[in-house]
Amino acid sequence: MLALYVRYDRAAPWTPMAIFAVFAALFYDVAPLWLLAGTAGAYTASCIFTMRFVELGAVQSAEPVVLRRLWRGQVIASTLNGLLLGLFFALVWPEGDRASQVMAGAMATIFAVGSTTSKAANPTAYNIYVSVVLLPFALRNLLLGTAPGAAITAIAALGLYRLYETGREAYRTLCEAIELRLEREALIGELESANLTARRRALELAVLNAELDNRVAQRTAELGESEERYALAARGTNEGLFDWSRRTDRIYFSARAHELLGIPDGGLNRSLFSWIDHVVEQDRELALRELNEAFARRNQTFAGEYRFRHGDGQTRWIAIRGIITFGLDGNPERFVGSVGDVSDRKRYEDQLLHDALHDGLTGLPNRALLLDRLGQCQRRAEQDENDRFAVLWVDLDRFRAVNDTLGHAAGDSLLRFAAQRIASLPRAQDTVARIGSDEFAVLLDGVSGPEQANDLADRLRTTLRQPFEIAGRPVTVAASVGIVLSGPGRVPEDYLRDGEVAVHRAKAAGGDGVSVFAAEMRTSADQRFDVAQGLVGALKRDEFRLAYQPIVDLATRAVVGYEALIRWVPEPGRVIAPGQFVDIAEETGEIIPIGAWALREATAELARRRLLPGNEGLFVTVNVSPRQFRADAELPAVIAATLAEHDLPSGRLRIEVTESLVIESPEAALETLKRLRSLGVPIVLDDFGTGYSSLSYLHRLRFDALKIDKSFVAGLPHSSESRSIIATIIALAERLGMSVVAEGVETEAQAEALRQLGCTAGQGFLYGRPLLFPAEPPAVAQPPFIERITGVG
Repeated sequence: MLALYVRYDRAAPWTPMAIFAVFAALFYDVAPLWLLAGTAGAYTASCIFTMRFVELGAVQSAEPVVLRRLWRGQVIASTLNGLLLGLFFALVWPEGDRASQVMAGAMATIFAVGSTTSKAANPTAYNIYVSVVLLPFALRNLLLGTAPGAAITAIAALGLYRLYETGREAYRTLCEAIELRLEREALIGELESANLTARRRALELAVLNAELDNRVAQRTAELGESEERYALAARGTNEGLFDWSRRTDRIYFSARAHELLGIPDGGLNRSLFSWIDHVVEQDRELALRELNEAFARRNQTFAGEYRFRHGDGQTRWIAIRGIITFGLDGNPERFVGSVGDVSDRKRYEDQLLHDALHDGLTGLPNRALLLDRLGQCQRRAEQDENDRFAVLWVDLDRFRAVNDTLGHAAGDSLLRFAAQRIASLPRAQDTVARIGSDEFAVLLDGVSGPEQANDLADRLRTTLRQPFEIAGRPVTVAASVGIVLSGPGRVPEDYLRDGEVAVHRAKAAGGDGVSVFAAEMRTSADQRFDVAQGLVGALKRDEFRLAYQPIVDLATRAVVGYEALIRWVPEPGRVIAPGQFVDIAEETGEIIPIGAWALREATAELARRRLLPGNEGLFVTVNVSPRQFRADAELPAVIAATLAEHDLPSGRLRIEVTESLVIESPEAALETLKRLRSLGVPIVLDDFGTGYSSLSYLHRLRFDALKIDKSFVAGLPHSSESRSIIATIIALAERLGMSVVAEGVETEAQAEALRQLGCTAGQGFLYGRPLLFPAEPPAVAQPPFIERITGVG
């Protein structure tokens, strides 16, 4: 049974309790049930504490507080279990023989030895259990005084002592074990923490090393790419490189730099300033000074352009661009940069500068360069009154006729040939410039007096009169020259302004002449300027009026028509005649809108007059200026629209042109005249006989009427020359199928002489001055003939 017990005790913690229950059931029928239940409960608690203690004790992470509690619980449960078991056996055999007592003690011992409380797990609990089980027998037998009782008492006493020693030692051992465990755990924690920190630091270092390696590789790649880009950029810009370091005091030039300068490779790699030896002598001092100044001023950048002697003997413009770094002591540490050939750019800039100061067509200096040189001469003259100069303004006569007849290409050729002739006459120190379309200026630098300027003006006129070969045909022009002499207190623009005033005076005198500027000319020019300014907007301000001078039949003195003459009335009571503003309006271009207004106004007035009885056959003559005739390509269309608007027959409006139009632009005039004639508008040639080249065009241009100039009529009736000229004009007109109107008829004798010569119509003060018609026509028509019409002259 003992073997079976031991076997099952090892096999299952509940075996002793089962064996105990069997014995109790077989031998003791009076066993107290509370002892059985208490023993079973205590035994069960002892087993649970034991197994839990053993289980957690094998786990390294168990909390020391929990282990202490399990140890105490196991001790308490074992003590209670032993006490109850001992009481059971003591009470079961209250009486008995020695054999029964011995057997009971043996039985208790077996149960004690077979306790589930493991000695290895908790020796203290084991000793308490054994001692407590035997204690009741020891007390009972001690009281009975039996030998077994004495033995059992001795064993119990020994057990109690053993209990005290073992418990104290076990608890101390447990505490030490717990402390050692705590220390071990702390050490392990520290080691693990250190290891974790070490691993983390190692990992961080590995990451940092990897990142550093990556950045180094990246920077290496970027540096390689940067060097490659820099090399490609330098190659693409066709520039060379240089590098100087103060540590070595050597400057290194790349192979491309040596190539640009035409110097064998390595020939420039010397000291910092060695490259300046290859700069041309005129720029050497400048290069050295600019580099030293950059170092002294601690400029971080340097830029200079100098002429170098190339290896092939030519001179090249080389641009030096660099960056300078400085040390803590303020001295330059390094100088790196590039060199490039900028010769082409310099040539281009020189060409731009030349073009900015020279005329593109003739190659002569332009107005800007002339003004600059005039300023230099004026400053010298202000310092030395004997240092005098003169300006000649040269204006080609009849250039416009060449341009209109042969075309602009021929006109440009004429200007180039004329420029060559003009430039060939002055001295080397003089300046010939083109300052306008057909206008040139000559600056005579250093003249003794006006005679020298007059002499050059005469020679210029003489050489320009010689025919030019243009477009395969000879072309003859002339020149008008205005002279301005130097004087104090003047600015360069004054000379050009005064020269233009003087040349206008020469052209007004008939052209191909010389005029020396005088102060009073400027007054006239200022007046012309005021007139030009006043003309601007005068048409919008309704400042123009038309005065009508009658044209009469010389035989019957009947009014057959009127000539519309323009007047400028800038303010009430002030009337400006055409001679004072028409030529200025021609120059400014204002004549074009003014002439168009005159056509519309005269046509409208004639339409109102024709509504009256007896006025059905009247016509009106309107003067058209040469500029309007040439510039207004819509002139025929405007005239046609005006006639249609007022329902006038085309023959009632006559266009009057001057002989100068025919002389200057015969081809252009021919085309416009053809278009007007196709409309049925009669064309009247004014001032016939005052020119010298219009006769050859009469049969081509087909005029309807000629006007005899008043200068010829003034000689009648006594001048035989005037009579002969007038007779010739009338005969020529009759042969060409044209009518004749005499201007400037002021006396009856002149009128009679004209009738005798065959002239049929005339106008002049004898028949009436130009009249400003009232706003509304009279209710009754004018008589068929009048003695005198008074009005505005």
